[in-house]
Amino acid sequence: MNLASVKAYTIAAFVSIMVISSPVKAQDRPFRDSFILMSPAERHNIQHFLSAKGLYLSDIDGLWGAGTEASVLELQRVYPEQYAQFDINTVDGAAGFLKRISIDFVEEYPEGGYEGEPEDVENGGVEIASTPIRALDLEALCDGYAAFLGLCWNLSIDEMKQVAAGRGFKCGEPGMSGNEFLAALEGRSFDRPQFLCRNPNTGAAILIYDRKLSFDCQAFNTCHYTVPEMAQLLVDEGYLYEMVNSPVVTGSFDVLDRFCGRVDDGQQICVGIEQLYTVQNLIMISLDKGVLGQPGASFN
Repeated sequence: MNLASVKAYTIAAFVSIMVISSPVKAQDRPFRDSFILMSPAERHNIQHFLSAKGLYLSDIDGLWGAGTEASVLELQRVYPEQYAQFDINTVDGAAGFLKRISIDFVEEYPEGGYEGEPEDVENGGVEIASTPIRALDLEALCDGYAAFLGLCWNLSIDEMKQVAAGRGFKCGEPGMSGNEFLAALEGRSFDRPQFLCRNPNTGAAILIYDRKLSFDCQAFNTCHYTVPEMAQLLVDEGYLYEMVNSPVVTGSFDVLDRFCGRVDDGQQICVGIEQLYTVQNLIMISLDKGVLGQPGASFN
């Protein structure tokens, strides 16, 4: 097969994926919709309370997921005298129930609460200290904006590094690697992030670019999902209403699976396979910096 045939085949495959793929749309879920509008402290307090009752066994991360949802439902079943009055099938009832759980945690466990992560995080000679209060204050600036792990484009890059440090990530400038030199020898170019933040306990990574934040699937423990399944999770968790299939054709004619959608503040959220500067293909969630009312970076 000659180069022209390869190009034609790749374009045909690309068009066919665009045609047969249907958008991923949101479903009405009162608990999820109410939970994501709560403050980071309230979300953490809810999970702390569920954990204290022996109903929630996952990480206390302030993120909505199947584990949190199942635990909330179980709480109402186990303690009907306290929570049966809430109609969990309505937004108001679900919101009132979640608010009650957060308050109950503070009242029953006054020594507890959201205290952030360890401070004084260091990586590669670059030290970024972030007290729990400072990190929480910065995360609060993201309320109402598209955000992942407390990071949003309402923060400066220096503030993003403080939030990441407050969540246990070590941030520094990415170093040169042998893979990068191999990529250069092969004539392939990759965007290089300004900062790389990695969690030493989980291996999860956050890449901070000039106009894009990328989070690998380990950051959300979702590497076992396919790209379409992760897109559905993002929609179901209320980050945006719809994501459409937007595959990317690389310089070597690989078609990388990808779903993207735009949020109200003009930013773009994507999930898909990304070729990183280390020549790895990983499933990543990215948040592109956009301008309200105007197309954001690389959105077409």
